Amino acid sequence: MALIHQATKHYTVTTYGLASPWRLEYQDLLNTRYGVKLEVLAGCVVTEQLTEYVEGYNSISTAYMNKRFGHDIFAECSNDAKLHYDIKHARKTE
Repeated sequence: MALIHQATKHYTVTTYGLASPWRLEYQDLLNTRYGVKLEVLAGCVVTEQLTEYVEGYNSISTAYMNKRFGHDIFAECSNDAKLHYDIKHARKTE
């Protein structure tokens, strides 16, 4: 499926589980900067089949997009999202 999505320029990564507090910021950064959609497939209760699908899909998808953009866009957006989240929430507690 990841190969089909790449061929049709449908850039997506998949996820499941408990969301980090900065996931919405992460989603926005991936989409705004790179046109990548983060697709949430399940919450905390998952099957072995789903985890294998997500791992397989993302291994192909992330490698392709990192090569396409020339660096690890996922680490970049994750780090930036966490930083923005921490700054925004630090100001609220001051």
